[in-house]
Amino acid sequence: MKHVKPTLSPLARVRARGRALFPVAVSILTLAFALSACDSLPGGDSLGDLLNSALNSALNSPSPSEDPATPSDKSTPQDDGNTIEFGGYSWIILEESDGKALIISEHTVGERPYHAENDFMTWEECGLRDYLNGSFYNAFGADEQSRILPTTVTTPNHPEYDTPGGNDTEDNIFLLSVDEAGAYFADDAARKATDGGSDGVWWWLRSPGSSKTSAACVNFMGGVSATGSPVTMSYGVRPAMWITLE
Repeated sequence: MKHVKPTLSPLARVRARGRALFPVAVSILTLAFALSACDSLPGGDSLGDLLNSALNSALNSPSPSEDPATPSDKSTPQDDGNTIEFGGYSWIILEESDGKALIISEHTVGERPYHAENDFMTWEECGLRDYLNGSFYNAFGADEQSRILPTTVTTPNHPEYDTPGGNDTEDNIFLLSVDEAGAYFADDAARKATDGGSDGVWWWLRSPGSSKTSAACVNFMGGVSATGSPVTMSYGVRPAMWITLE
């Protein structure tokens, strides 16, 4: 199905902008509360610098609803009903190619911090990657593990603040990046996740946030936050992986 970007009136754009900035404001307040308890901040950043960078990013960058990322040639924005069952979970098929599929969990599979400590952190080194490729992967049966394909994962630096994305990794299971979260979902509504209930939840992406101790995420309404949240926050986890199709 071809997804056509709707044309919004000026008033609708203002309303959409307001809705998009509300969860960002919540994230900034949460960041301020978390960091205010710290005696010092890793990397030499001041609290004021972190809050100013987060606010400037929120005000100067378009919301996903106004200017969604353009999918790659191979990707197909997710449509309702495009799901499979695998390993006791329901998964959304994001892309199919040559008998393989990129899938992401339909709901979050729990809440975890990106990393347990408030340190400078990349996807390569974070505790959440260890968990997904350790105990979470090991919970699959032998037949299911044989269908999970090791994937070379690249995590770019933050496009505005140049926060390092880290080295490429070889993962069985991973999180989507900011670009992938924009490309593989048609809009915020499709990207919104729940824990199986009716309320939306925040969930992690693997991309770095605007500071050295933050990571990107998706808010409870489905908007992508490239500014991100402190790595110690407990957010939802939506694993992604490439598998062979039966």
